Amino acid sequence: MSQARTEHGQFRFIVKEYEDGTPYITAEPLRQGITALNDTNVGFGLPAGSTLDQAKRAADFMNRNLAGMFLTIFDTHQLYNHPKAS
Repeated sequence: MSQARTEHGQFRFIVKEYEDGTPYITAEPLRQGITALNDTNVGFGLPAGSTLDQAKRAADFMNRNLAGMFLTIFDTHQLYNHPKAS
């Protein structure tokens, strides 16, 4: 049976735009991040044609309804024993 390690973090979801103006949502760490995600960016693409206002409403919904994020790393993954991720 494989082993796993789960890390939890608190994030806020903010709207950003690509160079062409297309909005997307990114997760910005708050008090406690997930160390395995250090030096990374977790983002969420939106349906084609989404407006900035729609993106802001989606991010607001996520901020009000998600308490946090978690990442489970199994012992078969290369990050399982990585010092930055422990």
